Amino acid sequence: MPDREPNPEPGLRPGTAAPESPGPRSWRRDAAEGRLAAGSTVGFRRTFTARDVEEFGRLTRDFNPVHVEPRFAALKGLPGVVAHGLLTGAMLCEAGGQWAWLADGMSFRFLRPVALGDTIECRVTIREVGERGRARAEAELTNQRGETVVRAELTGFLPVGDERALLLEMLAAGDPTNGADESRR
Repeated sequence: MPDREPNPEPGLRPGTAAPESPGPRSWRRDAAEGRLAAGSTVGFRRTFTARDVEEFGRLTRDFNPVHVEPRFAALKGLPGVVAHGLLTGAMLCEAGGQWAWLADGMSFRFLRPVALGDTIECRVTIREVGERGRARAEAELTNQRGETVVRAELTGFLPVGDERALLLEMLAAGDPTNGADESRR
């Protein structure tokens, strides 16, 4: 959700990097070494669970019954309870966090509901990088049936100068503040 080693096990586990996209620790190295440019793309997958929805609801205080009560979801025309749109959209944070992207804008189009148990693939592509690291990226999130569930645009700043130098120091020290490996277990 941004180690570039291939997934050591065949197939994907929930929260593991898609095989076509190197893992998050390498995304951090790309940012530190100034290799991010228009066209840079990362992709990863996550399967959403009831626990994810419960924790997000507790954290945000979004207790909309479509997220917890199947009867209410059915009255809304949904096949069952669904994940929060922003929980799904928050997948962008994996790429942004690994790139050390300082966001100043995000916009989302929620196109289809995400059911519990759906596996969502998020692909984030940098579209522009300007002076002082000003950047724009787009994301498309698709479910296991290949249906687009969210489209998003992200604006902000990639690291430059001293920020990149510090990222390199952090990487040389083993990147101790980066929980990417632990969050994928």
